[in-house]
Amino acid sequence: MSVHGPQLTALLHSRRPLLLTELLAHPDQRRELRRFRYGHVLGKGLPEAALATWQREHAETTISAALVDLVRQVDGIHLWADLDRGRAYFGVLPLAEWRPVHEHEAAVFEDVPRGTLVVSYHDNGDYYLLLDAREERFTWFDPQSPSDSMLAGESIEDFLEWWWERTQELDPRRNGFEGSPSQSSAS
Repeated sequence: MSVHGPQLTALLHSRRPLLLTELLAHPDQRRELRRFRYGHVLGKGLPEAALATWQREHAETTISAALVDLVRQVDGIHLWADLDRGRAYFGVLPLAEWRPVHEHEAAVFEDVPRGTLVVSYHDNGDYYLLLDAREERFTWFDPQSPSDSMLAGESIEDFLEWWWERTQELDPRRNGFEGSPSQSSAS
């Protein structure tokens, strides 16, 4: 991979338009061989005090007993994550990072019920996992085309099965990378 030096990094941060040929020919970079490690990172479950704090801070949102049980065991789901970063291309956020749609910085949730939570991240913002906590209904929301959004489950079990299938596209072995994936759990 190409690693940028300080001059090229400053040029990129200046937001000055730069042709790809200019970038590739810039002398302030070097080629470096790097090894990427991928695996599954499951966040450590939340203690009761953290759950109580979240529920107190989000009193208008009640999450189901099944969802509470899940975050007691696993707080954040990052399947096929870059193990150096601990995050995948998209994943389920830890509970502390869940946001009501009306508070989310993306501001693309015009026709979404107010009690809905954004519970995921996506590196390029293509999709968001939304949780209608009143109904324990998960939706894979497409902000560019809301009508293309899809149901991701109406129970924790259905959602987890759907999520496993969805994240298989992140499996680095599908893109010709060799070796077996590492598996990890955050502590």
